[in-house]
Amino acid sequence: MTDDNGSRTIQSVAATTDIIEHIRDNNGGTVSGLADAVDLSPASIHSHLATLKQDGYIIQHGSEYNLGPQMLTLGEAVRNRSKLYQAAKQQVERLATELEESAHLIIEHDGKMFALYERFGSNAVGVKYHNRKREVPLNHMHCTAAGKSILSGLPDDRVEVILEKRGMPQNTENTITDTEALFDELAEIRERGYSFANEEQMEGIRAVGAPIFGSEEDAVGAIAVSGPASGFQGTRYREELPDKVTRAANICEVNLRASNVDWGVVSSKNDRFFILLPDGALVIHNYDDLAVSERHRVAMDTIERGIQATTPAAVLDRKVSVSDGILDVDGNRYDLDTYDEVVLLGGGNAAAQIAAEFQARFGDILSDGALVTDDPTSIDGLRVLPGSHPLPDEQGSENTRKVLHYAKEADENTLVLAIVAGGASALLAAPTTGISIDDLRATTTALLESGAEIQEINTVRRHLSDIKGGQLAQAAKPADVVGLLFSDVVGNNPSAIGSGPTVPDETSYADAVEVVERYELDVPDAVSTHLEAGVEGAQAETPGKNDPSFDRTTNVVLVDGFDAIEAARDAVEERGFTPLVLSSRIRGEAREAGTFHVALAEECRVTGNPVSPPAALISGGETTVTVRGDGVGGPNQEFALAASLELSATDIVVAAVDTDGIDGATDAAGAIVDSNTATPDAVAREALDRNDVEPFLAKKDALVQTGPTGTNVSDLRVVVIGDEWLERCTGLSFQSEELACLTGGCYLTTGETVAEVDSFTDEIGVALGEFTGRDIEIIFESNSCVAAHIESLRSPDKLVFPGPDDGERVLITEQFVGDGNEMVQVLRVGAYATVNTQNKLDV
Repeated sequence: MTDDNGSRTIQSVAATTDIIEHIRDNNGGTVSGLADAVDLSPASIHSHLATLKQDGYIIQHGSEYNLGPQMLTLGEAVRNRSKLYQAAKQQVERLATELEESAHLIIEHDGKMFALYERFGSNAVGVKYHNRKREVPLNHMHCTAAGKSILSGLPDDRVEVILEKRGMPQNTENTITDTEALFDELAEIRERGYSFANEEQMEGIRAVGAPIFGSEEDAVGAIAVSGPASGFQGTRYREELPDKVTRAANICEVNLRASNVDWGVVSSKNDRFFILLPDGALVIHNYDDLAVSERHRVAMDTIERGIQATTPAAVLDRKVSVSDGILDVDGNRYDLDTYDEVVLLGGGNAAAQIAAEFQARFGDILSDGALVTDDPTSIDGLRVLPGSHPLPDEQGSENTRKVLHYAKEADENTLVLAIVAGGASALLAAPTTGISIDDLRATTTALLESGAEIQEINTVRRHLSDIKGGQLAQAAKPADVVGLLFSDVVGNNPSAIGSGPTVPDETSYADAVEVVERYELDVPDAVSTHLEAGVEGAQAETPGKNDPSFDRTTNVVLVDGFDAIEAARDAVEERGFTPLVLSSRIRGEAREAGTFHVALAEECRVTGNPVSPPAALISGGETTVTVRGDGVGGPNQEFALAASLELSATDIVVAAVDTDGIDGATDAAGAIVDSNTATPDAVAREALDRNDVEPFLAKKDALVQTGPTGTNVSDLRVVVIGDEWLERCTGLSFQSEELACLTGGCYLTTGETVAEVDSFTDEIGVALGEFTGRDIEIIFESNSCVAAHIESLRSPDKLVFPGPDDGERVLITEQFVGDGNEMVQVLRVGAYATVNTQNKLDV
């Protein structure tokens, strides 16, 4: 027996797969029905079914057979091992949550579409249909947004084979049934990068999709959103949804390519370059748009390295292990054989990512769990529940009660692992008796806008909650409790991290009242009454260090802001800059901190103290904003804009981000600025005065966009300080999307200045000649023009450029970075002769 490709097949195996597919397609089957469908005798059918049943692939209910649970494990194994699934899962979930519609990750095999992963938002329709579609592959790709996206990314001859094999049936009056018309549409999809499906598969349903490309040229899948035509129209359908879907596809592509690449440089479609992190995650989504100079690139690479070092994956690899039945948490050892259950509880911005990484490594030791986060994702065996940040909400409060319920069910044979990450103070709300969620929101808002430090804010919040200030550990008594703390606070005081749900509270009601009075906060009457009652002894204090609840509780700070700073310092050194760590505990008013950082950078630039350029100043900590206006922004954005207002030197770049990717109440992580950002000066100062910096920085294309990063260890700031030789030499780059290329020459750029270079060899030799005796790295971002020039000049290991005078030469040796197809030339320059610096190219 042979298949369509002429390969030999085994008839009995083919019959088995036919039986399985018939049962799948018909929601079950009987022996007689299967015998008719598969054209085998009932005895043969019974033998096949008995074998499948024995191994759990089929289950029997009376005379009917259905697919068994073993099929589920096979499907899960296929999906979980898919690099595309790993690269795209979070983006599918984000689209579903953000758009409140159906989001799909689709792949193609043998001309059929398979749903690799789907998520449904709160307003999604047709969930039962989509669930059924996931079980049965769709033969026809021409009528869906995802299918057309994939077809647009395949060679025409492959598309022709698929259409010939599967056909182009008409599902609705809008379905394309003409091959030529379909190829015309595929050409348009290739041009714009996304596809539409306008009620082509089902009446009343529209969709938007985008192809996902891997390391090869062909599309490996597509990501799409679908919903009712009534909600998919106008600018939302034609502009907003395509923008979000293509952005998600782009991130999937970067993650997918990165899965096989260590530190280095790779090219995406359209010759755009991305710096990849060790585990393949691209942190800054708009890296290309912000990389306008070498100093900008250094600043962003430094931030990315710092964030990456503090991701849950990196932290758990360093600090947590399970071996021979022993759980080791940073040196604290627990014999798992002594526990009936291991429960994972907690909350925070990054709680879902932490839990997902924990489940992936140690899932076999977990019995159950519940966590509250503002970035929920599905994790097998755990309840990941939504909450709100930076202000608590009713849903988060209800879900916090569920976390407390799990804790209260623990006994002396339970090990409670409590994740407490940045943002837990808002996400784990649970206002105490007499305090409403509105009271808590109003008080939190007043605290955040007052300029109070985080320790002071948490002092008040601990005394308005049933979970903060050690009360989670108290609820779990007599279980063993291990607090897994991901610190986002200056000084790493465990009681300040997430308001310390597993930590003894060293503060009192009197301390909380003192904070309210010091900042003259206008809090709801219920809050004032509750706090005063606590001072008078009518309310029980939160448990202190002598409370027996903590006899079996251990708290471990697994990661903090200094971990990010150390990684950032290493990144700076690797780029040839001298790092100077200012402090991991910067606090106070954000704009004042920005001014201080600029003053120190200017001192370095002018006097070489305390460090000589090229250098980078690095700091961490948590600054605050005293809100006086009614605008939009965050402390890192105010830090950056205030710094830009003070900058006069053109070779200094300042970047500041919140490592969780959310600065204030905005969707930006922070900002990156230089001396040209805060222009016009008066407009920038007005934006700062009104606390409305986000719109201003957005217009300047200065916002750093990361999305939720999966970590939260306070802020990270870097100030990159260049000097003239760095400005003129390391900044040389050739970018096909920004610079034109002329016959016989090309354009040479440093920063914003562009000069035409007629003689590639002579003029670059002159430009570099002044740097006698110095080693310099120049990164040429590969495009066909530059590649052609370099190819014409290349010798086995060096390039020799004429200097400005006879007999003078500049020697350049090459090192190549890339996968062989997209080469990036890293040229190290060393001058071997005295060069007349008066005759230099002025660029």
